[in-house]
Amino acid sequence: MSIQLESPAAMNPSRTTKRRPLRVALLTNENTPYRVPLYRELAATPNWEFQVFTCTDREFDRLWDVTETSGFATKKSYSFKYMRRQRFGNDQVCLVDKEVHLPIGIVPDLLKFRPDVVLSNEFGARTMLAALTAKLAGHKLIVYSEGTPHTEGSISGSQKLLRRFLCGRPDAYICNGRESREYLETLGISSNDIFEVGQALDLETFDHEVPESDRDSLRAEWGVTGVCYLYVGQLIKFKGIANLVQAWKVFCQDQAIDATLVLAGAGSDRKFLEAEIAEAGLTNVKLLGFIPRQELVTVCSAADVFVFPTLKDCFSLAFEEAMAAGLPVIGSIYGGESELVEEGVNGWVCDPRDHNDLVQKLRLAWVAREALPLMGAQARESVAKMGIDKVAARIRHAVEYALDKSHKTAQRGQSLS
Repeated sequence: MSIQLESPAAMNPSRTTKRRPLRVALLTNENTPYRVPLYRELAATPNWEFQVFTCTDREFDRLWDVTETSGFATKKSYSFKYMRRQRFGNDQVCLVDKEVHLPIGIVPDLLKFRPDVVLSNEFGARTMLAALTAKLAGHKLIVYSEGTPHTEGSISGSQKLLRRFLCGRPDAYICNGRESREYLETLGISSNDIFEVGQALDLETFDHEVPESDRDSLRAEWGVTGVCYLYVGQLIKFKGIANLVQAWKVFCQDQAIDATLVLAGAGSDRKFLEAEIAEAGLTNVKLLGFIPRQELVTVCSAADVFVFPTLKDCFSLAFEEAMAAGLPVIGSIYGGESELVEEGVNGWVCDPRDHNDLVQKLRLAWVAREALPLMGAQARESVAKMGIDKVAARIRHAVEYALDKSHKTAQRGQSLS
């Protein structure tokens, strides 16, 4: 059932008469380019003083560059950082290097800012410090959790203890979608306190018709023939790229199939993939390297279907962007974004660890090649609810709930459905 959102002023008229603006702080690692438009939208909220507090300019494994953060206030807090290697998977072990931040400077920064509400990203040291300032200064605390049962299944014992310690302290929780909600509920968090806000998507950027000549030029440049399957993301094992290459080898054994696989991205496993592709003799697999965000619309226009065989993802923005660009998708049961897929309507979902299942979904897209444009139109409609303005409205709704929680104990948490 859909929930009609009201403006913050409509939900509580007294907000418009506050002597000072409502101070809202958002705590995160860095100002990622895809979140900047959302921060601007939140900063434009009437009677809000909104500020983003970060730990670093850019994390070690990111190639993007944030050069424009106008439209919202931001401050980098003093922080220690260290690297942690995480291991997950049983039949297919993956090692992931993660940059961990200990933003001790956030305590004096928040006490100086004097927020009414703090939105803290992740169950970690950042949120523990935000819970401390909530005790000291009396502000409301909202945790932004992106984890799903798949992504959190391999966390350490100390991380599990920290979650148990923290989960009863926030006033509300915001998450991307259904699987994130399910994970929070396993921690004993009331459904009433959980708000599915979605992964904010700049729909206007991807609602752009690319000239047919540009599409043809790109396909000629890449050497694409037949149906073009596109992957965009990091070239690392837990994205399922090795699984995809092995499945592609079997898929292409059918002599009637004319198709090309394009892999766009950079990562530590590129050389491994190049060796796998060469050993398999796959001349119809193309590696593009890193693609700047401003070029993604054009890149997607040259493809026919998007494939994302991740072994572990919270909610992939690249997946959403491909759908917004009008591409049907092949998703993974291990990614929260797969909840956007309606089987056979806007794409398919597979288990990339099941070799036969992934091959079968590649074949289904081939069989449906004449219908792919129509499926792509359905995909575009499926992500309309992820527009920046809609996601910002849901976050505002969660903020109002946290502020007035004692008066809303009977109200259910908001869902995207």
